[in-house]
Amino acid sequence: PTLQEICQDSIHGILKKTEDPERIISAADLTQSMALDVTWKQILGLDFTTPAEIRTFHEQTHIWLRGMYSPAGSPEMEATLQAREYLVKAIEDKIQTVLKKGKSDGSTVGGLVFAALDDNGDDNEQSDRTLSKEEVVDNVLLLILAGTEVTSSTIANAMLLLGLHPDAWNKVVKEQEVLVQEHGEALSKDLLDNNCPYLEAVIHETMRILPVTLVSRREAKETMLVEGVQIPQGWGVSYNIYLTHQHAIQDEPDHMDLLKGFQPDRWLPNSSKTRPAAVDYIPFGAGPRHCPGETLAWVEMK
Repeated sequence: PTLQEICQDSIHGILKKTEDPERIISAADLTQSMALDVTWKQILGLDFTTPAEIRTFHEQTHIWLRGMYSPAGSPEMEATLQAREYLVKAIEDKIQTVLKKGKSDGSTVGGLVFAALDDNGDDNEQSDRTLSKEEVVDNVLLLILAGTEVTSSTIANAMLLLGLHPDAWNKVVKEQEVLVQEHGEALSKDLLDNNCPYLEAVIHETMRILPVTLVSRREAKETMLVEGVQIPQGWGVSYNIYLTHQHAIQDEPDHMDLLKGFQPDRWLPNSSKTRPAAVDYIPFGAGPRHCPGETLAWVEMK
């Protein structure tokens, strides 16, 4: 319900802005603002009551995201560190709040604070294994990074591709109209997962052609030889997600072209279009370092 409310507020904001024919609406700004609202409402579960509080959170998160790769000692890095302190304090305050209540409030922070897993990774109320405060803070910061930048950029890219392909947009709209007729206005993860195959196909195809994270880094555990090139132990090794997607389909020369290649139908059952094999489609990364925010990202994008 929180996610649906945030998305609907964003749509109302678009409609209000379009009343001024001279006003230019930035899809990237719009989707990032929406993602930041998801961050403070759903991930952190904060209780902001004034526009000033929300604006401060947006500004501080922007500063943190924008400057985290700045050179050490630079003004940008100093501002980033100060913004990080603001976010860490907000997370730590939230941790104390849910601990006092003795139960999760439905936010991601609340869920992490009371997470208890046994050695098999299963829920176990008898387990005394819980995340430390530092682990909760680090995981939440990671989700803010992934949930804000990656999700908002993918939604903006989907807007671009649907704008270029009105036929695909019309199919999304028709599917949504049927969903509302059969199930009403209220959405749920279950409804989105089981009643919107074309919407899911559009998102898959958006992330295939325009993966937001281009490179993911690993570290060589031992010295190895790859195609005659020695990679020493401890050196960084990166895999390129865009190039992997590009090489995954050989029978369509233009399959990465925004106009010719965008074919959401390839993700539908019994489609004649080629789709990449599961191991070659990696918008959220691969292996044990797979993106921890994938589930939230999928619900938010849908």
